[in-house]
Amino acid sequence: GSEKSSKPVRGGPQQVVFLRSVSKTPGLQTLRGAERSLVHGLDELERAQANAKVKETASTRIFHHSLEELEDVTPEEVAEQFKSTMEILKSRHATRLLKLNVDEIETKVRLATTDEDGNQIVIPVRLVASSMEGEWLKTTAYIEHPDPTTGMTRQFCVLGDDDSQMCILDPYETSNTIQTKRSIARRVGSTYAYDFLGLLE
Repeated sequence: GSEKSSKPVRGGPQQVVFLRSVSKTPGLQTLRGAERSLVHGLDELERAQANAKVKETASTRIFHHSLEELEDVTPEEVAEQFKSTMEILKSRHATRLLKLNVDEIETKVRLATTDEDGNQIVIPVRLVASSMEGEWLKTTAYIEHPDPTTGMTRQFCVLGDDDSQMCILDPYETSNTIQTKRSIARRVGSTYAYDFLGLLE
């Protein structure tokens, strides 16, 4: 789709291709499982970009929801594992990620645990690798806090120290100045400077 804006955007509104998938397959948290899922996603994006309606400069974003409930693991451990896994996947698949204009990769996982009273609960955790703030596919983890009645998510809280934890209503940003500059660079067949820094890391 194309983003709607009340202000004129240089080069026209940013086009975004979304890829969403749901899986019950176990092992997504392993490097092998994560790489398999990413490769499948990149294959689907290649098919989507073959469509004449999709611009070469279109931003692409991958969302994967894993229904498997992970046990004996904390949100902090999952977030750290996601960060290290993404570093490896970025180095292995950098060429395809840049070619397909992947600006965001998000995985939602479910952690099975118990509360203070010993009751079984499930903690939804969103693991996001995003270029929206500049740095190429920078990783962030959010804990979802759903409404106990409706089940709808009320807020997303950034995983970190309690003193620095920040909660937001919606973790999805529209295109900003950085994304506009990134799109312009893609239009002339180049790579945005921030993305080069991510490759060097």
